[in-house]
Amino acid sequence: MYRTFLKAADKALPRTLQKTWYLRQRIRRQFEAYKKETDPIKRLEWESRAKNTLLLVQLASQRRGLENDIIKNLAELEYHRTKFNERSPLAYHKIRPEVQQLHQNADKDLEIVIDKLNKELNLCL
Repeated sequence: MYRTFLKAADKALPRTLQKTWYLRQRIRRQFEAYKKETDPIKRLEWESRAKNTLLLVQLASQRRGLENDIIKNLAELEYHRTKFNERSPLAYHKIRPEVQQLHQNADKDLEIVIDKLNKELNLCL
């Protein structure tokens, strides 16, 4: 199933090798999170979520609608998050405390949005 995800990700984001790499990283993290799961009920739930996510990625590769926008924006988000974590502007500049607080909460807020999307659509993004 993992290879099927990677192939679908390549088709969903054509001509953008960089975005595809970051989408692959996100998929890899999700697979590694459930790799050691031994509870059969949780494994069945995760397999159902993985199939729904695979369907979303495949639909994103077939048409350029809302599905493609979700996948493209998720890859873009991973790119900017990785770049921010590699070289954070907070470490090199003096920033006002309220701006620092906004930067610290932004990542948490994005994860909350992704979690709600996962729960609403039964996905594992």
